[in-house]
Amino acid sequence: MAEKGIIFCTDLIPKILHGTKTVTRRCHTTLRYAVGDVLRLQECWACVWADRIHLPCEPVRADCEWGEKRIVYKADGHILSIGKWTPGRFMFKWAARPNRYRVTAAGFVWLQDITEKDAMREGVTITEAHRIVCACFNQRRPDLARIGPAQQAFSELWECLNGTRKGWSWDDNPRVARYAFEEIK
Repeated sequence: MAEKGIIFCTDLIPKILHGTKTVTRRCHTTLRYAVGDVLRLQECWACVWADRIHLPCEPVRADCEWGEKRIVYKADGHILSIGKWTPGRFMFKWAARPNRYRVTAAGFVWLQDITEKDAMREGVTITEAHRIVCACFNQRRPDLARIGPAQQAFSELWECLNGTRKGWSWDDNPRVARYAFEEIK
């Protein structure tokens, strides 16, 4: 049961922290996380002087002779007056949030086999437009498998994140790694 980092985009971090995103699908050809592994979130962050931020921040990093430095996370809505955000792939273990998550399921699935319930666990936001598009699609094409609004929203999210990668678009229906996780309290 190793502790490993897992990268998420800024928009998905609040959904993980609030417990509405508890599943992730990845473009992995081998499983990188096993049941029981402990995950730490890797996200867009910055290490700044305490007087250079416009919102309160949580973890305090080592103090310096010039003052106090703090770790801030872009997902929390911080605005930097100086400096720049560091991508999650360059996040040090000491800079990660204290939250940890345990992998509860790991395996491979076909991308388009996602259920409506699992799409909801992916943390998608369903709009009225998704409901209308799905109703129209299902009515016009009864010969095809029915698709729900959460599945439609997830397919759009997947395309936004992975659609330009060769062989990984929604229409390609690749075999993807699926990981379920829960917060360690």
